[in-house]
Amino acid sequence: MGGSREVNMKLNTELYGELEFNTEDIIIFKTGLLGLPKYKKYLLLSCWDKSLPFYTLYSTEENDFYFILIKADEFFTDYKIKLTSADKKALNYSEGDIVQVFNIVNFADDIEDITVNLKGPLVINLSGNIGKQVVLDSDKYDLKYPLFKKFSQALK
Repeated sequence: MGGSREVNMKLNTELYGELEFNTEDIIIFKTGLLGLPKYKKYLLLSCWDKSLPFYTLYSTEENDFYFILIKADEFFTDYKIKLTSADKKALNYSEGDIVQVFNIVNFADDIEDITVNLKGPLVINLSGNIGKQVVLDSDKYDLKYPLFKKFSQALK
C-alpha cells in the first residue's frame, strides 16, 4: 500500500463544476500568497473557455476561492523577471525544470478597468508543482496595470 501516491480527490467549483484530481496535481505555495498565508494548495487550470488566454488558480482548501491569471509574456513582450537564488531555492528549481510566470487579473465591469498585477507575479515550477509569489523590486511594473490599455487605445 505504501507505493501509491495517487489519491483521487474532488472539488466542487463554481466555474468548472466538479473537478477530480490527484495529489500530484496540487501546486504548493509553501508560504501561501501575499496576504493569504493560510491557503497553500492550488490547482492550475486552463480557462473554462478554451478560446480565452486566461488560467484559473483554484484553492483546494476553500470552496470557490480562486484567482484568474494570465501569462504576462503573452500580453507584454517586454515583461521579464529575474529570479533570485532565494526564489530558485524556494521553488526547488533545478536546471532543466519548466518554470512559468503568471500574473493575477483583477476583473471589472468595464474592459478598460480590468487590471493585472505585474509587480507580484506567481512563479510556478511546473516540474515540481511548487509556486511562489515574488515581489519585484522595481518601479518598472505596476500593481494594477490596465490589461487592455493598448487594445482600448487602438480602438479609439
